[in-house]
Amino acid sequence: AEEFDQFEDISDTLLLHCAKFLKSVLKTQDQFVKYAAKHVNTEMTQTAFSLISKFPKISPAEDKCGTCQCGKDCRRGKFVLGTVQIVVGDRVLINDQGKWQDALKRTCRRGLVTGKTNDKNVIIVQFDDGSRAGCYVVHLEVPVFLYDSC
Repeated sequence: AEEFDQFEDISDTLLLHCAKFLKSVLKTQDQFVKYAAKHVNTEMTQTAFSLISKFPKISPAEDKCGTCQCGKDCRRGKFVLGTVQIVVGDRVLINDQGKWQDALKRTCRRGLVTGKTNDKNVIIVQFDDGSRAGCYVVHLEVPVFLYDSC
């Protein structure tokens, strides 16, 4: 879009849509670092960082999940802070900044909440690799999971 500056309005609109999507995906510090490392000193450097520079221009009303159009504030990328708000069927992603070593050792990072336990801090997760485990929601005061869907 940046190469076609003769179509400035269309180019700006396309870049803003790309920035909205990118903002919905980059939720953690680790995700930002990986994004930056991937694009620094490449032919895409200017575009990659130009998209991030557009984040402040995205209004809160537009800051929705571009995937589901759920019409509410998207939970994707936000911390799971307890079992009260999480429901069976929610998709979760392991928080790379978490402190629960059992979760950090997993090679499969995503899963589906399939149940809750009597312990108010434990959920049952069916990971995408087929494994299933009882997992802490918060460990040492740090969230173990992020929402991976609205």
